[in-house]
Amino acid sequence: ENLLQKLHKNWEHIQLAAKIKKKNNIKKPLTVLVSVSGGCDSVALLHLLQRQRNLFDLEPHILHFNHQLRPESAQEQDFVKSIAELYDIPFHHKTAKHLKSGQSALQESAREWRIEESRNLLNFLGGGFIATGHQADDQIETLLLKWLRGTHISNLQGMQWTSENFIRPLLNFRKTELKEYLKINQLKWMEDTSNQSTAYLRNRVRIELIPLLEELTRQGLH
Repeated sequence: ENLLQKLHKNWEHIQLAAKIKKKNNIKKPLTVLVSVSGGCDSVALLHLLQRQRNLFDLEPHILHFNHQLRPESAQEQDFVKSIAELYDIPFHHKTAKHLKSGQSALQESAREWRIEESRNLLNFLGGGFIATGHQADDQIETLLLKWLRGTHISNLQGMQWTSENFIRPLLNFRKTELKEYLKINQLKWMEDTSNQSTAYLRNRVRIELIPLLEELTRQGLH
């Protein structure tokens, strides 16, 4: 089963929207605002979406967030813009002027900013979906973080495939699958160096806790 076949199974919401458009004789393509950081996950999502563009009558837009927190931020923005130009996809970018390295709850503040800006841009474009590159490894990290923070078992759930205008088509893809897809198709991406910093709890869960749990469960986390 290749990635495109798996993607089709995940895209019931997109297929439903396409059917509704056809039934109501709506000629305008379905707007999908793709959040692209330049990393493996979001670049793979964009390329997969591009390959489905005509099948589902999609009008993709790229949204890139420049947090201005790392020296390579400008290079990442240029890289994502170059992909947009290659595929003739409208490119939008938002620059954070309120985020500072070391500030309290930095990651949460950045996440809330991205959500707000994504919704604002989608409304400006006239509605549709916001697609993010969250994948299966992110899902496990999210569940473990909630557990570590004492979330009651009744609320111990991961990210949803669809929530309001957000869609996450890659939730049952492993990062290793996405990297392999990019390599096979000779597609480039950029690595976020901050992902290797154990200063953030999520990174420690990914770098230290998950490998241990994988060993103890004999690769049984997925």
